[in-house]
Amino acid sequence: MGILATNDYVDCSASDLIGQYVGHTGPKTQAKLTEALGRVLFVDEAYRFCDGGFGKEAVNELVDSMTKPNFLDKVVVILAGYTDDMDRLLQMNPGLSSRFPEEVVFDNMAPKDALLLLEREIKKFGIEVVPAIKKIPSAQYEKIDDTLTELSKLPNWGNGRDIKTLAKSISSRVFATAAPDTASLSVGPLDILRELGAMLDAQRARCAHMADAHRSTTEPISPTLTSEPPDPMRTTTSQTTKVEEKNSTPVAEEEREEHQEILDAARPERSAERDPGVNDEIWQQLQADIAAEESVQRETQDRLTAHDREIQAQQQLEKAKLDEMRKIEEELMLLQAAEERERREELQRQYEEEKRKALAALKARREAEERRRKELEEAERKRRQEEAVQKKLRDLGVCPMGFRWIKQNGGYRCQGGSHFMSNAQLGI
Repeated sequence: MGILATNDYVDCSASDLIGQYVGHTGPKTQAKLTEALGRVLFVDEAYRFCDGGFGKEAVNELVDSMTKPNFLDKVVVILAGYTDDMDRLLQMNPGLSSRFPEEVVFDNMAPKDALLLLEREIKKFGIEVVPAIKKIPSAQYEKIDDTLTELSKLPNWGNGRDIKTLAKSISSRVFATAAPDTASLSVGPLDILRELGAMLDAQRARCAHMADAHRSTTEPISPTLTSEPPDPMRTTTSQTTKVEEKNSTPVAEEEREEHQEILDAARPERSAERDPGVNDEIWQQLQADIAAEESVQRETQDRLTAHDREIQAQQQLEKAKLDEMRKIEEELMLLQAAEERERREELQRQYEEEKRKALAALKARREAEERRRKELEEAERKRRQEEAVQKKLRDLGVCPMGFRWIKQNGGYRCQGGSHFMSNAQLGI
């Protein structure tokens, strides 16, 4: 474009311009602008200028310097950050908005693009998404899409960065639960939805915390101003194992409602009355078939309920083991002396044992969820198959009352008892 002598840029954060004591901020800001002369100065996380008095001093110095001959028309400055935070930054100095008249807003990724990126990131870990994102059943895809849409509405949503974090979270769970002799690793829609739900809950909690903190603070907290550079700080580090507890499956209640709807749709109606002329033998057999159909539905319901109870029990066990691991970790952090080595070794052994039990509970829960998923898929398959037969029977118009048809040996009989259609007549 011919504005600058080169297309190079200097990348920094707001903290690179903010000083630590009185008289330190101005020279730091000037030095960074001088370094960027003839180039672009890209200041990431610029909203940090809002934190404390030194940040405001850096903004004032930046505004003032950009009009001086040394820097005027010789450097392009770009401030980057989240929209709401940048709006708050522009209110700090009356001249800031006029110095930065150009605004570029990057819209959030569309959910479909985010899902394709997620699939690519998961594949980088050697894990396949089964079925592929584009082949996920519409009902499950809609739930995933809705959750991603809710996430993208939150102010702390990081688009590609959060998608990569999500991919790591999903992959970590797969690696933690896979059997040693597993030939190939894969994840399904429910795995993705579970991790998305956990991320949504966590991000909402952070947003609520940030909102509470903002309401309780009437003005920025400024550091104590000193006239001398601070003494070097002595820091200590410790290494611990991070154990992350996942929330209960966010889709469990929705799935329970879904499988109840499937069972309700397949349950025969009891409202039909006996048609005139239907003999006792036919009517009694019809009632027995209705009872058998209801019995099958009850057994399916009982199995699904048992799966739900097992999943809940494994979740509680997993949580208890994770709590034990955290307690052991806390005690391990307090044990530093050499004479406590035996105690540390014992705690480490306990920690590994609790970790083993937690992973076993996690594996058992995933197996129960998989059994439940297959049970529900089979119930849905049978429901769709039966619904297709019922529609065909309604379209044929054999029963003028429009009663539901009951499956019998060799065919279907209307619930009133008068009409029968064989499987051969129905082409099934």
